[in-house]
This record gives sequence, structure tokens and C-alpha cells, in this order.
Amino acid sequence: MKKISKILMAVSLLAVMTLGMTVMTMAEEKTITPTVSVNGNETSTTETYTYTNAATYKLENLKGYYGIVIPVNVSQAGTLEFKYDVVKLDKSCDIDLYTDSKCTNRVSSSSNYITSGKSQETKYIPLSNGGTYYLRLRSYGTTVDTADVTNTFKISAKLYSKADRGIKSGQTITYYRNSGDDNFYFKYKANSTGAVKLEFSYSLGSYVTITDAKKKVISEKKYVSSNFSGNSIILAVKKNATYYFKINSIGVTGSTSAGIGNLQTIKATQIKIKAKGGAKKSKAANIKYNKTVKGVIVPGDKKAKWYKISLKKGKKPAFVINGNITGSLNISVYTKKGKKISSNIFSARKGKYNTYGTWKKGTYYIKVVRANSLSSGTFSIKNVQAKQ
Repeated sequence: MKKISKILMAVSLLAVMTLGMTVMTMAEEKTITPTVSVNGNETSTTETYTYTNAATYKLENLKGYYGIVIPVNVSQAGTLEFKYDVVKLDKSCDIDLYTDSKCTNRVSSSSNYITSGKSQETKYIPLSNGGTYYLRLRSYGTTVDTADVTNTFKISAKLYSKADRGIKSGQTITYYRNSGDDNFYFKYKANSTGAVKLEFSYSLGSYVTITDAKKKVISEKKYVSSNFSGNSIILAVKKNATYYFKINSIGVTGSTSAGIGNLQTIKATQIKIKAKGGAKKSKAANIKYNKTVKGVIVPGDKKAKWYKISLKKGKKPAFVINGNITGSLNISVYTKKGKKISSNIFSARKGKYNTYGTWKKGTYYIKVVRANSLSSGTFSIKNVQAKQ
């Protein structure tokens, strides 16, 4: 009798333990490892998942829920992109991402709810750390559905990295911005001395700052938008020099259903410039009357560019200046003997440089130098001369 009682007690304990496991856990599916997106054109990892109302579990003492938990192996910080393609949907489904396998610590802004009639949903979820996360898909019946229920999804996963990345001339990179304060660094090596054109997709505006290879700031922050600059900027660069373009923005415009941020792009294009300009006054490049020369002052360049003109009788120096300037340039006019007789600051895209007073016929020199340590740019000077 005692032996039978011990056996019954053991069976009862085993039943309780089994019931406890059933109450606290649910089916764990095959792991999905999101593709790490560096350029934006990488193919997402796609897996197919199915659950039925036979996958019944209880969570937090609630009855009638059934679903699956999918481990998500995230390699680094970034923004997860989930695309849920509906193959079959008998019952509405809510989807959440958690940091633990028991699904008690939900990742903020990860919730999605897919109802009948929807064929695809996309969700972006920012993550500050890599690691294993858990995607829970579940449905609810009034108690337990009497009819058979089957939900099948194709889930595509991609991780938009926040890490620094390289960009080459002719390349477009798509990245996900969760906040306007997020800084993205794009490493660029110039293949010639001249300029690089950066183009952006975010119409409301971005900020661009140039740093050197050690991420030391070497330019002023420049605002770029569709309203002011056609959403592009031209920056002076030196052959074989390595730069980082630090990009942030004035905000984001994503939808609350997909995520609070949005996808943005940056494109780089190297521009060849046949530049002239002497390193000192004695080596000044000549600008003939009514002709134009081009110049480049690269970031960090302390040296001036020198030009000279032959002023006609009854004329005074005047120039039409076009430029793509980060910061500003100081433009001065000197006599042949080296006396400064005119000076002005240029920071616009286009302007007219005028001088005043009485001028004698002869040779004059133009000195173009950065106005401060964070100035650089490309420019052209046309010698138009004006009547006195």
C-alpha cells in the first residue's frame, strides 16, 4: 500500500511539473539571423513559419492564446527591418519582440498587429545592442478555437547597421535613421584633387561635417536640403586623402506603424576640376581679361592660391566669383610691390567682387585663402574688370 502511494505521489509530482512547463513555455522555432545591411541593397534573410491553434499555451494566466516564439540572432546594434508576408491568415496575429525567451521584457516600439485582409506589414525596430532576441507571434481565441486555425508567414529580416562604412564614387548607400540626432559616418578616399558631390534623399534637410581620417572635425557643419541646394553639396577634397562625412539631420518622418524613423540615402560622385593657382605670389596663375580660372582649397589647407591680372587703363579690378564653399574664403587684391589694397570675405555660391577708388594700369595680384581653419571649397574667378 505504501509502495502504491509513493508511485501515485511521484506520478502526481511529474504531472504538476509537466503542467508547470506547459503553462510557462511555448514552442520555440528555428532561429532567424537578419542580414546585416551595410549598403542597403543586401538581400534579407527569409524564413517561413506556421502555427495553429494546436500550439496552445498559457501566458500570465491568460487562456486561449496560441503561437510561436522565434529566436532572432542580432550581430550588432542597428535597426531591424521585419517584413511579414501573409501566406495564410485564419486568425489575427499580434507580433512583439522581446529580450528574453519567456517574453516578459518587450522591446519598445516593436508591436505589430496583422488582421485579415492584410498581405504584408513592415516594421523597423531600433536596437542599441546585439544579442539574441525573441519574436513572439500569437493569436487569441475566446477560449480555444473550435475550428482549425492556421497562420503562415514568410518573415524577412534585415539589420541596418549603425557602424561606420566606406562609400566610393558612384555608390549610393541606403541607411535607416531612427533619430535626427543619430550620427552616421561615411569613409571616403578621394581619387583626385577636386570635389566630391554628395546627394541625399531626405528632403527636409541633412547636416554634413567633414572630418579627417582620425575623425577630427575639419569643416563647418553644412545644411543641405531640397529647398536650398537641390539636396546636394559639393565639397573640396585632396587626392588620396581619407575623409569621413559625418551626417545627421533635422529629424525623421517615418510612420508610427512601421517605425518612427525612415530610410535615407547618400550618394557620392567624384568631380574632376582642372584647378590653377600659385602657391605663392611669384607663381601666380594669370587670369586674362574676360576669362575664368578654377581653384580648389581642400580641408586643412593653410596655403593661399595666387592669381594675377593685367588691369587695363581706366578700369578697376572686378571679378565674378562662383563657388561651393564650406565656411568662407578671404579674397584680397595686392599691388605688384605686395601692398594690400582691397579685401573681402566670400561665402556665397555666386557673387560679384567690386573694388573702389582710382586704379592705375598694371599688374595686380589676387590672394585666395581660407577665412578660418574650418573653411574649404571650390571656386572660379572671372576677370571682368569695371570702369572707374
